[in-house]
Amino acid sequence: DAVLVAANDSSQADKDAADYVATGTGDQSTINTALSHADPAGSYEKTGKVYLFAGTYTINGSINMPNNTTLAGAGRGTLITIPNSHNASINAIINTTTGGNGTGIV
Repeated sequence: DAVLVAANDSSQADKDAADYVATGTGDQSTINTALSHADPAGSYEKTGKVYLFAGTYTINGSINMPNNTTLAGAGRGTLITIPNSHNASINAIINTTTGGNGTGIV
């Protein structure tokens, strides 16, 4: 199972189904929380998968992906944007595993 994230502009049905709902600003924070947390049901077993519902996710910092994780979305319906004021100063996605080389990142 994946940890589910909805965007601020996702449908209400998607927001209701999501484990986390982004605010529309600094959405990397919500995505990073989803990536770092365990099963939202409370078993604290890493799923390794985060699914972004259709919508626009605006980031002003990096999305931090550890090794062996998948970040998936609803195809063209999922858009990650970087405001012009930040686009030269951040890397959209980075590997956070110490000594990591991006193993198993999808």
